[in-house]
Amino acid sequence: MLLLLVLGVVLIPLMLVTGWVRTDVTRLEDELMSTQAMASAASSPSGEDAKLSADIAGVNQLVSLMQTVTVPSGVNWPLVINAAALYDPTAIEIKSLTQTNKQIQLAGRAANNEATVQYQKALIDSGAFRDVQVVSLSVMPPTPVPAAPTKGKNNPQPATPLATTEPPLDDVAFVIDLVVADLAVGSAPP
Repeated sequence: MLLLLVLGVVLIPLMLVTGWVRTDVTRLEDELMSTQAMASAASSPSGEDAKLSADIAGVNQLVSLMQTVTVPSGVNWPLVINAAALYDPTAIEIKSLTQTNKQIQLAGRAANNEATVQYQKALIDSGAFRDVQVVSLSVMPPTPVPAAPTKGKNNPQPATPLATTEPPLDDVAFVIDLVVADLAVGSAPP
């Protein structure tokens, strides 16, 4: 009887502790599953991200192909592409590039005349072009700024601008004509 009493005193708290531990283990397993599900959702890209990544990969593949392929036209296109990309993006912005046979026309904007001249010099120094001519160089007109309405008929005040979003001073538009240099016979593109 004493033995049963001792066993009862020891087993009852042990059973209670086991029940509490099982409850805690179940709760922690649920929290772990929930946390793993959130981590999985956060680490997997959304459908839009996956589509954009696929689009970027496709564009990069086309650019890579363009830089490695030289068409039998005798034009070293990788050299031409690399030469045309040699500009300071803070001073030059290329708006368009058109090509007819071995003539390319670049149109864009520059912070000032000096930036355009520096870009022309870089194109000449690249060795990719037989001729580099600045066809036009003009200062861009300022962007019109809307005016605020006057206060009233009895108290006319001069209109004041609502915003001052003008382009930088000396904002210049340019057009440059390039004639692609011929590859020497028997030479291979780099």
